[in-house]
Amino acid sequence: MSLKKYNFKNSFKKGIMVKLKDSSGIFLPDLVASLPLAAIVFLIMGLALVNFITTYEETKLFTQLQDDLFYAVETIRYGVTKKNVTDGEGIIGVMTAGKISIQNAGKKIKILPVVVSQGLGEESYSANFWLDNNGQLMANGYYGIKSFTDHRVFPSENRKIGNFNMFRITDLRFSPVKGNANDVLLLGLEIEAQVRFRKKLDKQTPEEDVEKNTKKIKYKTSILVGNAGKI
Repeated sequence: MSLKKYNFKNSFKKGIMVKLKDSSGIFLPDLVASLPLAAIVFLIMGLALVNFITTYEETKLFTQLQDDLFYAVETIRYGVTKKNVTDGEGIIGVMTAGKISIQNAGKKIKILPVVVSQGLGEESYSANFWLDNNGQLMANGYYGIKSFTDHRVFPSENRKIGNFNMFRITDLRFSPVKGNANDVLLLGLEIEAQVRFRKKLDKQTPEEDVEKNTKKIKYKTSILVGNAGKI
């Protein structure tokens, strides 16, 4: 073979390509070029996974907020049961009320039942529901010589994120729905409750904090007053 006819340039290129080829037949320059694309794909997958987990946790907490709020309304309706206090007693709630008084600008109700044991005063059997300064729905009850105090109806658990309560009631309103002769047939109830998902960042305004880190639910209903008491 003549040296004039032999193309050293093509042979040199071919030799380099052979040396850079791995055992699977993929050229290393192609492999290196594909690495940034693979990194982007993994980054997108990672962000999608984080977003899914965050959304799942927020949905779970918001569902708990709704469940706790429903339980609170039902407790107001039927009353609180407390071991060693309400055992053998008719629990005191709106459904068994003989008289209801609304106090503290609609944020508290006092319930007196229809039947009171003989020899005991009217106040000896009663129940109270009110909103405290921490956004919790509290209750106490008096059953003759037995009683319970500062029972937390809402939320079901007292969890905090920083200095904030994870679950809290932001607004509570009791109102009478009157029938003939001012007999109360229904007790109106409006509740606004909030769940907090994360802490407020230093750079966030109060408005941004509420929008990005919390979620609210509003609940409005009426509860039948079992014995059409008077408010």
